[in-house]
Amino acid sequence: MPNIFSGIINIAPNGTVVYNGTGYNNAVTQVGDHYTLTGEVLGEISIEHNGTILNGLNHLVTTDASPTPNMLNITNATDVYVSNITLNSANQTGIFIDNASEVHVSNVNVSAYEIAVQISNNTEYINVS
Repeated sequence: MPNIFSGIINIAPNGTVVYNGTGYNNAVTQVGDHYTLTGEVLGEISIEHNGTILNGLNHLVTTDASPTPNMLNITNATDVYVSNITLNSANQTGIFIDNASEVHVSNVNVSAYEIAVQISNNTEYINVS
């Protein structure tokens, strides 16, 4: 049985990993600005830290209900790299990028009923491949 965290994982502006939910509270390991997903997430990952490099190791982030409107939020951050993750939702947004720049998303599989990628408010230099 895989390790599962249910709730919101936030990579805070100061770089700390904050868990707001239940289950596997080591779902993200950290070495400097490098973060690695080590389990499945039922909910959301939020990135607010400049220079974050998140490797999903092909784990799944999924959600099916409120209050989690997005599976991956990148907000108020610069120079963010996200790779190797699957986002799956029946009714939510996959990736939401707000007031961010130099965001690089690669090898991310998004299956979202509403919006795969939403970009908002003073966001620039986004690379999705």
